Amino acid sequence: MLIAVPLDLPPHTAEVTQGDVDGDGVEELILVSQLPQDVGPDAVRLTLLNLDAQGAIDRRRVVDLGNEALAWDVWGGLWALDGDGLVRLDPDGGAPERVATLPTGHGRPRLACLLLGLVLA
Repeated sequence: MLIAVPLDLPPHTAEVTQGDVDGDGVEELILVSQLPQDVGPDAVRLTLLNLDAQGAIDRRRVVDLGNEALAWDVWGGLWALDGDGLVRLDPDGGAPERVATLPTGHGRPRLACLLLGLVLA
């Protein structure tokens, strides 16, 4: 069933996507905002919306990713890859939990499970 639900988008919303940010098996609506900064690149803020069966907002959470380089993704949680390695971001505020660090210095190559899933289109 398809229903139309009006949503007030946060300022500077640049993208709308969905994904399971908290690993509960239920996808949330993710509103991606690009917030202009006085210096440097735009900061990115994620607004995470849980919708009930009628499409009303059941829960709203905000995660500020800042404006430093990182790549983020949603797959059974909210994940980011920054200059130091892989972090899991807490969807209730964005606190990072370091999961893996990138190797630095000298040493031999080591096996790392970098891909959680790969979908080819």
